[in-house]
Amino acid sequence: MKKITRILILLSILFSTRIQAQDVEVSYQYDDKGDLKFEATNHSQRPYFVVLEFRDLVGTCTDTPGFAHRVEYGKEQLCTVKPNQGSSPFSSYSYRFFTSDPSAKIDPDYPYLIPVKNGTSTEVFQVSNISSILGKSGPTNWYCMGFNTNAGDTIYASRGGIVVENKMSIKEKDRDVWYSSDYNYVIILHDDGTVARYSQLENNKVFPQIGDKIIASQPIGIASAGNSQTRSHVYLLVYHVNIKTNESDYVLTKFCVSSIKPEILLPNTKYTARHFPEVVMIGMSRKMKKKYLGE
Repeated sequence: MKKITRILILLSILFSTRIQAQDVEVSYQYDDKGDLKFEATNHSQRPYFVVLEFRDLVGTCTDTPGFAHRVEYGKEQLCTVKPNQGSSPFSSYSYRFFTSDPSAKIDPDYPYLIPVKNGTSTEVFQVSNISSILGKSGPTNWYCMGFNTNAGDTIYASRGGIVVENKMSIKEKDRDVWYSSDYNYVIILHDDGTVARYSQLENNKVFPQIGDKIIASQPIGIASAGNSQTRSHVYLLVYHVNIKTNESDYVLTKFCVSSIKPEILLPNTKYTARHFPEVVMIGMSRKMKKKYLGE
């Protein structure tokens, strides 16, 4: 069987994430039947979604093209390639990995919590420009909400998940730029493969670490003063990567206001945060629910 050559690993980095090239490695070995077993090794505490791609595939692969494997810390088998007799199953392979799921299944009616203290009010506004955070022209289709707060207010998770990225001790620059990639932030991976980015948090006041599990309504940081010494705002984007466009697909999030039935928030409108236990406990195990309820 001809020796299979490898090509350069293609890394896909979303926004300003500081992903190291060695975080994920993909390798293969032959089994006793002559099939190739591919596995991924994740050296990071955050999960990644790995997409394996083959060039000139003539063998049979157990993966469907573009399938994204969620790989936790450690090793995980990806797929098996069965070569045709007497020939190499492919000329080369490559892989990409992401902190969000390219094939995320979105529930358009999933209930999010307003990310300020339960029982307090906030004025909502729709962000009109995110090009500065991308470092290039903004995407054609995106959605980002802003919530007015006071400097020093605690910011809470709108939805539970795992922390996959944070930036917590960078000195703010260009404070007149009201939406900047220099702002401290937390990115949380949700169960459906989307991620939420909470931006403009105070220096050294981002609470969770990469790999921490977060529940909805859990404090995640302190609002930065921004351009003001008293007023502030936090920005919330929910999205997942799209490997076909090399951009991101953004989610039109709905929030719980007067009940657990979510609704779209209207810009320039004040709302009171309600952290409903029924929403906080979505996806929890029975043990976690008892712990949350103090039983």
